Amino acid sequence: MAFMKRKSVLPIYLVGVTWLVWAVFLPLYRPAHYIMAALASAIVYFVGKMIWPDRGYVLKDEPEPAAQPERAESEPQQPPKGAEKSASTGDPAIDALIAEKKAAGALSPASHPLCRPAEAEAEAVGRLLKLARVANVPVMIVHLSTAAALREVEAARGLGQKVFVETCPHYLLLDDSRYSLPDFAGARYVCAPPLRKKLDNERLWKALADGEIQTVSTDHCSFTLAQKDAGRGDFTKIPGGMPGVETRGTLLFTYGVAAGRITAERMADVLAETPAKLYGLFPRKGVLQPGADADIVVYDPRGTSCITAADQAANVDYAPYEGTQIAGHIAEVYLRGTCVVREGKILHDRNGQYLHRGKCML
Repeated sequence: MAFMKRKSVLPIYLVGVTWLVWAVFLPLYRPAHYIMAALASAIVYFVGKMIWPDRGYVLKDEPEPAAQPERAESEPQQPPKGAEKSASTGDPAIDALIAEKKAAGALSPASHPLCRPAEAEAEAVGRLLKLARVANVPVMIVHLSTAAALREVEAARGLGQKVFVETCPHYLLLDDSRYSLPDFAGARYVCAPPLRKKLDNERLWKALADGEIQTVSTDHCSFTLAQKDAGRGDFTKIPGGMPGVETRGTLLFTYGVAAGRITAERMADVLAETPAKLYGLFPRKGVLQPGADADIVVYDPRGTSCITAADQAANVDYAPYEGTQIAGHIAEVYLRGTCVVREGKILHDRNGQYLHRGKCML
């Protein structure tokens, strides 16, 4: 119970009326007149309080909610099935899609591309480009995988922005049907962005040939199958990435040059010259001329070879392109003039150097 008091306002009104009447009918010329008016107002106020006193009333308390049964300390609180929270991706839309899939019990690798749709990539690329336009800075977009994101790049370039784009062999050659492979094999292809549609593959090939895409790199994260198994029962726990750095050149030659999609000169440009200029290493890198580092790949286009996990140099027990037929093969690799690979055999290991990048030259 609570007791509340409501004050009467009528005595205050009477004081105001008293002053008004005094000012109209009685003099207010001297200090004594004001003192007399104040005394009259005080008398009127106290008389009014006697006639119209403050009133009190009682408020009833709200009924208390029914007590909940206590849970034994030893009894753990279990979240609803499928409601376990995942670590945030940093994108509220993707987080919401992941939560929906988990709530529906769709926890296989097939849910991975559905939680990172092409529209999300295009929105992120578009937002980045708008911020870059405000800041008046060039942009390098890596791992571009969709035609929708490429349209954002085209629009920005149309406004005069300087935008460079990189993609990867798996966005040129593989599609999202891989995530539906049986026996958890789809986990091998979990990466970010995910594999896209075949229409995206073709659009990226055209962009590469036309110069809209400047370079091709890889997503080389050589997690083993045992490490990928961490995501059984929860696709968000599959470590992202796949091996691929040693097959980048052979795949680009086979499905680009040999297939007639790009020229050999264009392949050399996207793998060597343009990257060297992007990172300020030209002409030390990216060109064959006196004074440059003699980094040379000798490619023999004759015959065919096959990609297998058993033959790769990477310390990983699977190959994303297992069984893929390759046109020709890499005969020799020279690093600063020294032959380090011959006919698939590594002759000299760990001879790399750290190079400080310079300013972009494009």
